[in-house]
Amino acid sequence: MSQPKVTLEPCGQQFRHSKSAWSIVLPLEHLPSWTDFYRRLRDRKGGQFSQHYAADVEALEHFASEQITKQKDEVAA
Repeated sequence: MSQPKVTLEPCGQQFRHSKSAWSIVLPLEHLPSWTDFYRRLRDRKGGQFSQHYAADVEALEHFASEQITKQKDEVAA
C-alpha cells in the first residue's frame, strides 16, 4: 500500500489528501476536522485499526505543521 500524501493545491486555498488511487480535495479550513476524523478512525476500538490510519494522521499533522510555519514566515516577512 502506498504512503498517504497531503499537498497544497495550486490555488493555495485547498489541500489534497491522497493514497494509492484515492484522493480528496478539501478547503484548508477543513484540515483540523479532517485530521480529527482520521485520528478517530486510527484510535477506534482501542487502536485496532491504527495500522490502516496512523500514516494518514502523520501525513495530515505534518502538512498542518508546515502550513503553520509557512503562515508564521509570511507574517514575519
